[in-house]
Amino acid sequence: MKSRRTKKIRKRQLRILALILVIAITIISTLYAYVWITGLLNKPLSYEEHSAAEPIMISKRLGWENKPNFYKSVYSGYHRKNITFIHNSEGMRTEKEFSINKTRPRIAIIGDSFVYGAGLDQDETIGTRLQELLPGFEIISDGTIGYSTIQYMQTYDQRVRTYNPDIVIFSMYINDFSENSYIQVFDFYKPWVFVLEYDD
Repeated sequence: MKSRRTKKIRKRQLRILALILVIAITIISTLYAYVWITGLLNKPLSYEEHSAAEPIMISKRLGWENKPNFYKSVYSGYHRKNITFIHNSEGMRTEKEFSINKTRPRIAIIGDSFVYGAGLDQDETIGTRLQELLPGFEIISDGTIGYSTIQYMQTYDQRVRTYNPDIVIFSMYINDFSENSYIQVFDFYKPWVFVLEYDD
């Protein structure tokens, strides 16, 4: 009798578990489909604080990129303090200039606004914090607001690879994949949209 009851309870538990899994998969699939369909609509990204786009400029290689040798200090009402943005000559958000010849192992981080540190002060970015945690390494942090995975690879190929990093970290978020299908961000075209013209 006990074994039959146990079997019935187990069957009931398995059915409930299966139902929960089906519901969870349905919700995840629906959310993923929504993100994918939204991306197909090629709707440009909109940011509440358009001022965040000021540190960037148009680029034939990447669609847009960080302005080199950029400096700006703005007051953030959210943080209730001034936030400083400083770019080196390569447009990376750091005052440091990197040499091709390295004296320490290098870790490169490539990403979007999370790596750039949108809304964060200069000393609060991922790159700065990692450098403090790993003094034996040289951290190269190359993040640009609005980038997606297409531009991550191009950033590596066209700039970061030059510095011969020992470890490369691509910082990705779920929206990075759908944003590959967007035509524009900040009124700048994605690099795959450019049409090359050839002379006859």
